[in-house]
Amino acid sequence: MVASVSPAPVEAVFRCPLRTRGYELDAEGLIPASTLLRYAEQVRWQAYAAQAAEFTGLSAGARSFVIAAERLEVLAQLSYDVALEGLFWLAKVGRTSLEFVNLLCRAEDGATVARVRVTAVHIGLDRRPAPVPEGVRRLARGDLDQTFAFLPPLDGEPPPTAFAHPVTARFSDMDLMAHVNHAVYLAWFDDARRAAPQAGGRLVTASLDYREQAVARDRLTALVWPLGERRLGATLRRESDGATLCRAQLALSPAP
Repeated sequence: MVASVSPAPVEAVFRCPLRTRGYELDAEGLIPASTLLRYAEQVRWQAYAAQAAEFTGLSAGARSFVIAAERLEVLAQLSYDVALEGLFWLAKVGRTSLEFVNLLCRAEDGATVARVRVTAVHIGLDRRPAPVPEGVRRLARGDLDQTFAFLPPLDGEPPPTAFAHPVTARFSDMDLMAHVNHAVYLAWFDDARRAAPQAGGRLVTASLDYREQAVARDRLTALVWPLGERRLGATLRRESDGATLCRAQLALSPAP
């Protein structure tokens, strides 16, 4: 079901056009959930780079923050050559944290097809959490969209019966920050749950909490297990030290 969201005042939101592309489609001819996270990231980068935008102080190229958590809600499936409008704003600011919001809307009718909330931590020159600058604090707009219905963070640990899916991080999985891009973690979880016996339906909601970073050549294990009707728990573990890099709760659409 597609939900329409009343747009925030234009001065509060950065907007940019997007379009789905043929090489992004999966075997079902649809855009994967992890690609929607990449769309949202592209909108944020466009906002950071736009000389006229007030978000230029949040330069990812300067490594000024790291993503700690993401919440994704997919409201409609997308296929080839769909024109979109991406929206972005800074919703809240804590002492060292920032909360970003992305909406992906169909350009044709303005319907919201996906929502993303990102929790980031501001990083100082010593690469440790640092207070958010006052100039950035003034950019916070509050919850301009009150219709989010995200899954809560994952509670509990994987059971012994969890399905284990091996993964090796590739150099092509890494981004400008010299570690695996956050959207890749969701792609790995989607691969794992599709390979698992309980596979069925499409991934429509995800709650991801990032603990540590993966780099190329890391040998990892994605664990998935059922939590309830059409819900899965997922964790990503590094083989070398047993560290948990990401924890997630996923929700699936009904299987066709």
